[in-house]
Amino acid sequence: MISNQKISIKQIMILLILDMFGAASLVTPRIAVEYGEQDGWILIIIAGLLAMIYGWVITKLTRMFPHKTFTEYTEEITNKFFAILLSVLFLIKLLIIGSFELRIFGELTNQMLLNRTPIEVVLLLILLVAVYLARKGYEVRARVGELLIYMAFIPIVIVFGFGLFSVELTNLAPFFVAEYKEIINGSYAVSLRFISIELILIAAAFLTEPQKITKASLKSIGIVTAMHLVIYFVTIGTFGVRETANHIWPVIPMMKVINLPQIFVDRQDALMMTFWMFTAFVYFNGIVFFSSFLIQDILGLKYRDYIVLPLVPVFYILALIPDNIIQTYNWMNTYLLYGGLSFSLVVPLILLVIAKFKKLGDAKDEKKTD
Repeated sequence: MISNQKISIKQIMILLILDMFGAASLVTPRIAVEYGEQDGWILIIIAGLLAMIYGWVITKLTRMFPHKTFTEYTEEITNKFFAILLSVLFLIKLLIIGSFELRIFGELTNQMLLNRTPIEVVLLLILLVAVYLARKGYEVRARVGELLIYMAFIPIVIVFGFGLFSVELTNLAPFFVAEYKEIINGSYAVSLRFISIELILIAAAFLTEPQKITKASLKSIGIVTAMHLVIYFVTIGTFGVRETANHIWPVIPMMKVINLPQIFVDRQDALMMTFWMFTAFVYFNGIVFFSSFLIQDILGLKYRDYIVLPLVPVFYILALIPDNIIQTYNWMNTYLLYGGLSFSLVVPLILLVIAKFKKLGDAKDEKKTD
């Protein structure tokens, strides 16, 4: 059996695609039309390019310190105090983002599948399953991702293929009507849906071939951007700008109006919900795993297994603080707008500049081409 602490480049690509596409796939069309209306596709393309910049900076940094954890190479670049401080700040961000994702996951599951089950019970069940998987190691998570990528994406590709026949071309026009200010603001807002790319800062330590991570991350971002574009065109082409902007999750009601042959599935909205549950769970499980890993590094502990369970009440309490799903989204969007790029661009860029200035890292490994 392969060690559960190492994964391949193929596996990290799959996990990145699942992490970046999951929850964002439900709201990206709404965000795009709120800023750009019919020009929302431009925002998605620019956002994908911005995400590639984030990914390039992050992977450029991690390739300089192959097989080292975030805390280890941060200490080498700065000192132990700043390494612990940045690790704690990163941990806090993961806890906040994870609690938002958990609440959104629980609310949607509660509304569409388990509407008679208290939200508290739904959240607790999700947490317990995520914690169980997180204790099994990162390689096990990668194996789960390899299974879910085929179970989820093949049916979705089929559904959206048929969805193209429901598109009204008049809903997509006119083009190039958005103001440049809205395009800039909207592109930034959409790019924040790619911030799970920052998990590479920790995940790079588990790669068997860390020198290939740059190309893998850019490919993953390109695939997710293309998928967002398809979903955007199908959604706005079906509903139009106004109706798309009026839905919290416009993709789900859009799925109800796609005409599929009865031999495939009777309720394609349930199919989308199932897919989203897969990807959202993989992302949240990753946050639980990396949170426990950061705590292990911060405290200098030898074992990580017993750290995972105490995270349950932390995520559970934080997830229940918002009063409803609207408040959860508002708080999450505010947090992302002001703090989203902290570990996606700002911190990695500063560390990269300092490391280059000090001529640190494994220069031979870092210069290897992908």
